[in-house]
Amino acid sequence: MQEPGGFLLLAVAYFGLGYVATSILFYFCRRRRMRDAFARGAILDTAFSGRCLLVVLLWLSVLPTLFAFGQVLWR
Repeated sequence: MQEPGGFLLLAVAYFGLGYVATSILFYFCRRRRMRDAFARGAILDTAFSGRCLLVVLLWLSVLPTLFAFGQVLWR
């Protein structure tokens, strides 16, 4: 039987990148400069703030709910 360590590492990397990607997109869209998308210090400061966590949690809960309501209303 295989150890679940590889899967857990992959899952943490996947969701971590998805979480940090919101901060990267925020900095890129602010001024539409590619240079801002690579500002590591600013991106990590924003990614580890409580406000970014709240936005991601709301996005992960509100979007599927709206999608489900849309599917029910479409039929």
